[in-house]
Amino acid sequence: MSTRRSARLRAQPTQEPVLAPDPTAKEEPKKRTKQKVPATKSDKEPASKRKKNGHASSESGVQPAAKARKKETGAGVTETSKSITQRPATTTSDTLLSLPGEVLNMILKNVDDTKSLGRLSTTSKSYYSLVTPQLYKRLDIYVTVHPHIAKFIRTLEPLLSIKQREQLKKEGTYKGQRESFSDKLDPQKIPELASFVTEAMFGIGDPGKKHRYIVHRYVEEAMKNMKNLEIVETMLVTESTAKSLAEQKNLKALSLIIDGLGEGDITALFDIKSLRHLSIRLVSFSRADDIEAKLGVSLILNSRSTLRSLNIKTSSFASYLLDGLAKHAKVKGAGRILTALESFSLTGAHINEDIKGVLAKAIDLAALRQLKIDYQSHGVELLCQYIGDVLSEAHGDANTDIKLRDLSLNMADDGWYTEPGEQEASLNAKIHLVSSFDTLTMLDLDEFGQYPEGQPERGINPSLLQAILKHQDLTNLKMAHNGIHGGCAIPHWQPHDIASVITNLPKLKELTFSTSACNLEEIGKTISQARNLASVKIGTIKTWAIGRANATEVKNLLRGIALGVMERDLNSDVKVFKWEDHSALKLVNIDGTVYELGSKFEKTKKGMSKKAEKFTVDLKPKREVLYREITSTRPTYGYALDPTWVNQVAKDLGRA
Repeated sequence: MSTRRSARLRAQPTQEPVLAPDPTAKEEPKKRTKQKVPATKSDKEPASKRKKNGHASSESGVQPAAKARKKETGAGVTETSKSITQRPATTTSDTLLSLPGEVLNMILKNVDDTKSLGRLSTTSKSYYSLVTPQLYKRLDIYVTVHPHIAKFIRTLEPLLSIKQREQLKKEGTYKGQRESFSDKLDPQKIPELASFVTEAMFGIGDPGKKHRYIVHRYVEEAMKNMKNLEIVETMLVTESTAKSLAEQKNLKALSLIIDGLGEGDITALFDIKSLRHLSIRLVSFSRADDIEAKLGVSLILNSRSTLRSLNIKTSSFASYLLDGLAKHAKVKGAGRILTALESFSLTGAHINEDIKGVLAKAIDLAALRQLKIDYQSHGVELLCQYIGDVLSEAHGDANTDIKLRDLSLNMADDGWYTEPGEQEASLNAKIHLVSSFDTLTMLDLDEFGQYPEGQPERGINPSLLQAILKHQDLTNLKMAHNGIHGGCAIPHWQPHDIASVITNLPKLKELTFSTSACNLEEIGKTISQARNLASVKIGTIKTWAIGRANATEVKNLLRGIALGVMERDLNSDVKVFKWEDHSALKLVNIDGTVYELGSKFEKTKKGMSKKAEKFTVDLKPKREVLYREITSTRPTYGYALDPTWVNQVAKDLGRA
């Protein structure tokens, strides 16, 4: 037996591979199944490697297929399986990972479902390293009542070192805190996750005197670890957070509520400079020499050459931000203060004649791309008249290019505190502003023209409509109402007003207006004539007593839109009617209920009505369009901060 084994071993190196196995080899193994032959080097190799070497002949000593399979279920295969499971995903084994890094990051940025991203990050180390920075890019936390604290702590603890966690637990024991940690971990090490956070939203309210301290402490400790912040929106400012903000090297956007900053030393905020976006809220009573007013002016002036957007929300008791800018203009002399400004928003200010000098010195109004004039506590007609005069002059100057594309204007008049003559002057000044140029692509006219109940029904002001129609490039027109004053009614658009807008603004993609529920089918047919309109939002509420449209009236609107599109060109020989080929309209919002139109819908999401209904044409039954309600899929923020400002800033900075 030993001789036979030696002969096989001597013959093995010179054995040449055969292309096909010997047919007699199938019978041979039956006679030798009980022979215990020591495994050779080639026997220990995986089956795949032996096949590559071509040792298929029974004379070569290669074990038969049955015995090879038996061995593969043993120790040799255990090693192979272990090596496969330990092998990281490679570009050849994963199609998604084979994409260039830039393309993969673009894909991940457009995935809004954080739960799915979280599950993807647990599939492999490669995906974890790719997805985790995206998951922790934006930190969004809020606390307004005690039950929020546990989730708040669970969100922030992964950004804290073990030493910080243990110290905070000594200062207050709460749900959400981790109980123990491994002895092998470095208690001083700051988690890498903290470096991934570049956008932070701190919606910190007042959870009560008992819990206020620990909430503030968690934010302070987390802020110390986050060194790469670029965008910050916060309702909380303490001495520690002020220092952390001032130490940020990459801070480009800051939204700050600076009411009541008397507690602690927040002078570190005066060192913040070179911001590109700044939003300041100062609505409480303050004097010109208070630290809040000084801080607001300092933040603006420290970034006067870099600021691209400036939002100021103030009040009649705190208009010193504008006064501070005026004083700076007088001291510095010639030259505009905010040389790079593209977007300006002003809310709540007390406007007087001095505003003309301040704006003339601070801002080039013709160079703005976005302008928002919200509710002002006094003198809004002075502001609108002045801006209208400036833009009208620029419009008549061939050498001046008006860059304003987005205008938001609050059209409300406080009937309780203004005389009818003052209301008319305010409306005329706002119409003058809208009609002074013609470059807008987006126009938002909120809260237009509420009037006392009992008076004759009103519609859109004809002069205002003509001012709107001057802007031929409008793609988005909104005239919405957020509520109704007691004893007042909302003006309703008539069908001919809507037809005029649809006809004269061919580029319109989004339209928001109020109208009567009685005319909805006729209005639907008018809307169907708009070739580029993708979304329409309609309000039918007129007074507190006259509420929203009922189900029948809503269906009349949808039917009017659907039939208006499908009844075009009935004589055409198109065999398959596809809604998307004939209309861009996809979303219809009526009194807050949202419907989707289309030939085919995506998979039903959670909260959607599962059944889609359809409209058909009597003369051509094959022409049909589906519709379904999707109201419950809209995002809700609850107690969290509204991300609108952060989203806009992130888009401008190229982070969205």
